[in-house]
Amino acid sequence: MEKTRATLDKCQKILGRGCLENLKIQMKTEIREKAVLCKFEDAESVDSNMVFSVKRIWMLLKGEMHLIMRDEEGRTIVLLKILPENSGFTLPARCFGSGEYSIELVCVGETELYYIPESLSIQMYSECADVRKWQEQCYVRSFTKLLELVNDLSFLTLKERLSKKLYEYCDLYRTDTVLVTHENLADELATSREVISRLLKKMEAEQTIKIKRKSIQVLGWKASGYEEKLSRVAV
Repeated sequence: MEKTRATLDKCQKILGRGCLENLKIQMKTEIREKAVLCKFEDAESVDSNMVFSVKRIWMLLKGEMHLIMRDEEGRTIVLLKILPENSGFTLPARCFGSGEYSIELVCVGETELYYIPESLSIQMYSECADVRKWQEQCYVRSFTKLLELVNDLSFLTLKERLSKKLYEYCDLYRTDTVLVTHENLADELATSREVISRLLKKMEAEQTIKIKRKSIQVLGWKASGYEEKLSRVAV
């Protein structure tokens, strides 16, 4: 991890100019002096205390982080993909570990994370309603994603979840060809690589996907989301 001083422009990008306009001049000066920009390499772990377990204003500017749950047997599932548009929320420290599981934050690609120190963040929350509203919106977006995961685990078959995941990738990157390994998909869906490979081969035989070297082409994707297509691969 590399740390540098952030600029006020970074803060404006995160919170929006409206929030900053309502802050006192002295507080704007402190933001210029104390805000921190952290740069991470691909696959680098991030200390959850840096962002989640304290009342700290933060945001991703570049890349993404995966919030991963790992059990005692080493099995994993991606609880949440944190992107710039859904970052900024806080979680209680007690959420991040028990005797049965642990929570990890892992960067995907080169990642830039910006934060304002805790004491200054608390002051901003206290004095500016726009900052509180912004943080609440970040939390709602992230919590909604977690609820969607619970819904998928409860009501979709593994094959349907795999199809949905592929379409999510397509919608996110605006392409019908997904650069993802079978192992990555297995980690995200909390299953084994062998099971994913078997399902992908079945989907290829049904002509809904085409397996390529280190990528998967989703046939028929037209940048309109996966919802209307999910029924095509229902078991």
